[in-house]
Amino acid sequence: MALPAEVDQTLRIGLTSETTPEVLHALQDRFAAGHVNLDWSEAYTADQHQALLAGSLDIGVLSLPIDGRGLWMSPPLWKSLGVAVSPDHSLAGDGPIPLSALQGQTLLMFSRRIAPEMYDHIIATCIENGFRPDTIKQGNQRAPALMVESVLSSGRAITFIPKTDARRLGNVSWRPIEGEPLTYEMAVCCRHGEERSPMMQAAIHAVHSAFQEHDHWHSGKRQASNPAADVQRIGPVG
Repeated sequence: MALPAEVDQTLRIGLTSETTPEVLHALQDRFAAGHVNLDWSEAYTADQHQALLAGSLDIGVLSLPIDGRGLWMSPPLWKSLGVAVSPDHSLAGDGPIPLSALQGQTLLMFSRRIAPEMYDHIIATCIENGFRPDTIKQGNQRAPALMVESVLSSGRAITFIPKTDARRLGNVSWRPIEGEPLTYEMAVCCRHGEERSPMMQAAIHAVHSAFQEHDHWHSGKRQASNPAADVQRIGPVG
């Protein structure tokens, strides 16, 4: 599907900190081929949400759940979250592990201000499944980083990340969670009503497809989300 060519067309797109170079390069090539200037920026979900509603961003990639009032959202993209620990941790292994087995562990999380609804959803799901963290250590970003590996290697600490992120991080042991109660979900978003534009439809499709093709995100609804953020599905474009 080709992007409609429009003279001096610029699209302002927000991307998350964990967007891979492969996704970004694919988007740059796709938009350049469609004669569209891609003006991208890296921002947290909370900041992208604000910018979309204020009109200073055209398209955002937002973590779910989120208050979707005033927004149009693509079908969700999702990855299952598993447990990452240091290789010599007592919980290191290969098979699925119940969340209740994590009781007593320090939980390493991203700062709540990055994506408050997602943060609260993860903690609530942990508590519902028998894991009430005694200590939560909040980092400055959600993407795996040197700090994550450093804290995990200290001993009694765990974090939740997708398997693909664990592979990039390297020196960690990753295990799936029994029943897959936790997923990382996000959606490609714009202001409500603007999704009707052919240009916007093509751009949303390009962003959504790039994450699936180049970073192994799954498409379609995986689990119940915030009722305020009910996802609207877009039909085939072009």
